[in-house]
Order: sequence, then C-alpha cells, then structure tokens
Amino acid sequence: MVKTDLDNLQLLFAETRVLQGNFSLLEKQIEELNGFLNLSIPSFEEKDNLIDKLNSQIKINEIQRQKMLWQLYRQDNESEKEAIKRMLQSISVMENTPLYLAQECTRILLWNFDKICRTENISYWIDFRTLYGAVQFGNIAPYNDSTHVGIMRKDLTKFCDIIKGNDIFKMSQRYTMSKNGYLCIYRFIFHADVPCYLDIFVYDYADDTLNESWKKYVELRKEYTEESIELEQKLKADKTLNPDIHICNLLMRYLEKCEDSLHAMNTQKAVIWGFENFLFGAPRIFETETIFPTVEMQCLGGLFMAPHYIERYLKKKMDEWLVLPEKIYDGQYQYQKMPLDKIDLMAELAQKHKDNYT
Repeated sequence: MVKTDLDNLQLLFAETRVLQGNFSLLEKQIEELNGFLNLSIPSFEEKDNLIDKLNSQIKINEIQRQKMLWQLYRQDNESEKEAIKRMLQSISVMENTPLYLAQECTRILLWNFDKICRTENISYWIDFRTLYGAVQFGNIAPYNDSTHVGIMRKDLTKFCDIIKGNDIFKMSQRYTMSKNGYLCIYRFIFHADVPCYLDIFVYDYADDTLNESWKKYVELRKEYTEESIELEQKLKADKTLNPDIHICNLLMRYLEKCEDSLHAMNTQKAVIWGFENFLFGAPRIFETETIFPTVEMQCLGGLFMAPHYIERYLKKKMDEWLVLPEKIYDGQYQYQKMPLDKIDLMAELAQKHKDNYT
C-alpha cells in the first residue's frame, strides 16, 4: 500500500516537472512574440533586399546541389559538361507516337529547307531550340515539335521568291499581336494540313554591337508598340479595313527607320534580331564573326549549317544552355489530343519522304 502511494507521488512529481517545463517554454515563446510585435514594420526596400538575399541563397544552394549530383554522375576522365551532354543524349522520344511523327515531319522540312538553301547559295543557321537540341542531344530535343532557323533579311526574300510554285512546300506569313506590338511570323510548311512547321527568324545587319545600338532598337519598339495598339483598336472598330495591309504598312515604316538608325553606314559589323520578331531577354545583337561564315554541324540525322562560334552564340542567347526546360513534357501533352486523321497524315508524310533524308 505504501509502495503504491510512493509510486503515485513520484508520478505526480514527474507530471509537475513536465508542466513546469511546458510553462517555461510557453513563457519563452510569449517573450519572443512580444519582442516580435515590438519590432518596426520593415520598409519595402528592406523587404526587397531580404527577398533578393533569399533568392540568391536559394540559387547558390541549387548550384551546389547540382554540382554535387553531377560529380556523382560523372565517369572517370569525364568533365562535368561531358557528363551533362551524355545524360541529355540518353533522352529520346518513343517511336511512332504523335510527337515522334511531328518531329519526323519537321526534320523533313529542315532537310528540304537546307537543300534549297545550298542549291541557291542562301546562308542560314539552325537557331534557338533546334540549335540547343543539336548541342544537347545531337538531335531534335525530345520536348520539341518544331525546328528553327535564323536567316538574314535579303536571304529570306530570296528564299520566298524561290519557293513560290513548289508543289509540296510553301511559305506562311502571319501577323499576331503581342505585348511588343504586332509580330510577323515566317514559317516553312507543307501544303498538306498538318501541325508541323519550320520557324524562320529574320535578322538584320547593324553598324556595331554596342549597347547604344540596342537602346535605339528598344526605343523604336516602344514607339511601334504604341502605334500597334492604336491600330488594333482602329481595326476592331472598322471591320471593313484589311488588317494585313495596314499591319504590313506599319511594319515597313519601322523597318525603314531601323535601316536609317541601326545600319546607316552599312558596315555589317554586327547582326541584330529582326524588328518583327519577339522582343525578350538579353540584347540579341552579335558580332558578325560569331555567326559568319556558318559551319556545317552533324546533327538531326544530317549536316546542317550552324553559327561559326556555336557556344559563344548560345551563351549570348541563354546563360544556362545545357539544361532542360521547365515544361519538358508540354510537347507530348499537346499531341495526345490530336485528331487521328492528322496523326495518320503525319505518318504518311514521314514515310513518304523518309528515304530522301536518311
């Protein structure tokens, strides 16, 4: 009986100590909360500085994590860059899927585009995601459903004249409104109604690669954007107006302004992003020697033209070019809902032209 009472007493003491510990912890938390409430509210500048520091630390931690993982993945006598390329080139698209068929059709477009350019002495270079894919995978990137090339304006005009009357392929030119004003999108496509295309990005010459040239370019784009917005409102108000004619006239007027301000001396020291293209990211202006003379590159199952200094060109467009995009599976999802007749037509085109480029 005594032992039981003793046990109960010890248990009571133990519970009391726990309660005291909890009470002390609660007091400490209240003290910290009071201290926090007495703090002054940080200014917007202090908040921005804190956010910048956090973002910087997150980026540093991610770089360190990636470095550690690539060291684990790297084989003997292999650099980190070689390890990354080996990993990327191991990724592929399953054959005979809709995305695979779309890639085969865009490969046909690129092969024929290259053939025409070589025959007619037209300079071009594989560009953007196609160039990224060639370097990363040695092929069309598994997340891409189109191919991209860059071309100088005079060469694009020549190509468009040559392709007229072709029974299999044609050029498509359409205008679309963006936050940067009206864009003009050039595409090399099949006459057949399939969602496969080769995007053509036009470039111009500039007198230098200094920031001053890019500033002039950006200022012209701001003026152009304002006029584009005014024109869009005008076209919506008056449905009798022909949009293509009015947009074309607006664009041609600004192309003439570019001619006067960016390459008036005709030195051709630099190559600048065409005025009618998207405007985003870092300044897209290159030393001419970065691109020309173009060089042959073994990729995508054939030999295609690429910028003379490929890595220099890629770094100018994108700092981290040996990485996978965030939305790597978007292309696959897009084709999952494609009508069967489109898929069958892509398969027919791929089979029909396959022998010509393999």
